[in-house]
Amino acid sequence: NYNNHGAEGLSRKNTNTVYTPEFKFKVIQSVLEQGLSVREATNQFNLKSHTQLLSWLLQYEEHGIDGLKAKPKGRPKSVPKPKIKKVKNALNDRDKTQEQLLEELAYLRAENAYLKKRRALIQKQKEQEQAEQQRLQDSFLN
Repeated sequence: NYNNHGAEGLSRKNTNTVYTPEFKFKVIQSVLEQGLSVREATNQFNLKSHTQLLSWLLQYEEHGIDGLKAKPKGRPKSVPKPKIKKVKNALNDRDKTQEQLLEELAYLRAENAYLKKRRALIQKQKEQEQAEQQRLQDSFLN
């Protein structure tokens, strides 16, 4: 930038410059259609850095003109989670038939057995991993 703008080219530029998508597209067209190099276009359009133009070119290649639009800055607003209302069963336990209660009991017993087996498998895996780690440590130290 010193070659093109003298001492003024060495001074720090405002780092908060926001470029419009139209301006970005104009710069990109100068590179793609007029055959300017990235550095030549950077100097001609007085951009802060050639890497800025390179990132615009990548965005344009990946997303077209929409890729040049400004992205929202900052943390996205949190969307409140919808409150889920618990739906009460249409039938209370007193209103259920004996058959319905037995079906529910069988389901809950099966679920309980599954969870116990799952917990036991996870515990067994942890123990195997710890044993393997211990074996590797012992073999490494000896």
